[in-house]
Amino acid sequence: MLGKSENILREGHQIKLLQSGYEYFAALYDGIASAKQSIHLQFYIYDDDETGYCVSDLLCKAAERGVAVEVVVDAFGSEDLSTESIIKLRQAGIQFKKFSPLFTTKGFHIGLRLHHKIALFDGQTALIGGINIANKYRGDAANIPWLDFAVEIKGPCVQDIEAVCKGIWQKNNVRKPKQIKFANGGMQARILQNDWLRRKIEISTAYRQAIRKADKEIVLVASYFLPGIRIRRLLKNARKRGVGITVLLGGVSDVQSVKRASNYLYGWLIRNGIKIYEWKPSVLHGKIAMVDGKWVTIGSYNINFLSDYGSIELNAEIADKEFATAVHRKIENIIAEGCEEITVEKYKQTSFLGLVLDWLSYQLIRTSFKIMFLLMKRE
Repeated sequence: MLGKSENILREGHQIKLLQSGYEYFAALYDGIASAKQSIHLQFYIYDDDETGYCVSDLLCKAAERGVAVEVVVDAFGSEDLSTESIIKLRQAGIQFKKFSPLFTTKGFHIGLRLHHKIALFDGQTALIGGINIANKYRGDAANIPWLDFAVEIKGPCVQDIEAVCKGIWQKNNVRKPKQIKFANGGMQARILQNDWLRRKIEISTAYRQAIRKADKEIVLVASYFLPGIRIRRLLKNARKRGVGITVLLGGVSDVQSVKRASNYLYGWLIRNGIKIYEWKPSVLHGKIAMVDGKWVTIGSYNINFLSDYGSIELNAEIADKEFATAVHRKIENIIAEGCEEITVEKYKQTSFLGLVLDWLSYQLIRTSFKIMFLLMKRE
């Protein structure tokens, strides 16, 4: 894993924002097809569907032409990946592992989940973000993909990503990645990790520091939005300083109880003058934070207890005004094209029963997270 001394903003990066759907999967497919030496994938979800089959076929072809291919999936998130699909990969010469199986020789196991979404090609180009390998993220002519984001990175941070990947693959017996020379200039960026058991809370810390230092504007794109007391306090204090805050959340969700739990916080957000927009066309699964038009973080991290303490997460932190402007423009377009603002009047239309269900869901989710955390600590 990366040492603290190495985890600094460095220049020399080329970074491109990718949205779920064609943009991301075109980059993923091209990266696999173009790789000459190595491919390393780490994904929370790798589904047995057309998208999964397409990725598997490309990986097998890469292995046939002599590319070293490694794939790690989370045992829980990818539990539906069939034995036949795994055998196909292994027979092609692909090294495949499941991270943290739920059942071991010692019985049922509760551990950190591997929430990464990483694709690494030849140690020179990396895709990281919140997009999994599944039809719902790719979409098709009849179905709008889940709204999510990733970044394509070229530059010194790719070596850091490679070190993180090898740490997971080799259970933290990390070999030093080969050094690649990159041009000076370009964007400043660094890689952030959350891995509570290894005392890494870099993403959580970066969120808090950025909100604390915000001067003009905070924009959050958040799925499964359940901020803890500290984040809420920082947001409230930012509003008192006159910082404008916009939160883009999902109008529909794949986990209804979490959606209701997030709804419970709408009253608090509105009372503190925080603008709420809901994305309506599909499930929102994105994770972006932007502050003052010059700082952005994108990755797998959700603003909730699970990402803080129950998952291994990876984000890119980018300090670049031009990139932040492009991200801001993208979010503005998304709001204009497919979002509804949750105003005071709109919120007041919530029925009493709905408010009660929101409160119950919030309490249930918080309690469930705490119980899971205690069980994990015992192991």
